[in-house]
Amino acid sequence: MKTQKQTNSLSGRAMEAGETLYEIAEASAAAAADLDPKEGGPAPNSFLTILHRLGTAYRLGRMRHRQRRQLMEMDDRQLKDIGITREQAEQEARKAIWKD
Repeated sequence: MKTQKQTNSLSGRAMEAGETLYEIAEASAAAAADLDPKEGGPAPNSFLTILHRLGTAYRLGRMRHRQRRQLMEMDDRQLKDIGITREQAEQEARKAIWKD
């Protein structure tokens, strides 16, 4: 059986079609760490650092938007499988992409 693979734009690794929300959240947390200035790297105000953080924030926002859209496409049985209600899914989907 072949599975569809996508590349996670934040971590660069291939994602399986059935990858769990926990695994996706771990990748999201790793990407968010890139936004933390305490993690080292170039000088905090350098142009390259600003570009890197903007790119990371953009990719993180796109990933959150995609995940929230997929959440709304789930039926009630699938939502029950992951332990949330339709109302919780709708509340999550209404969040702005910059909010965790």
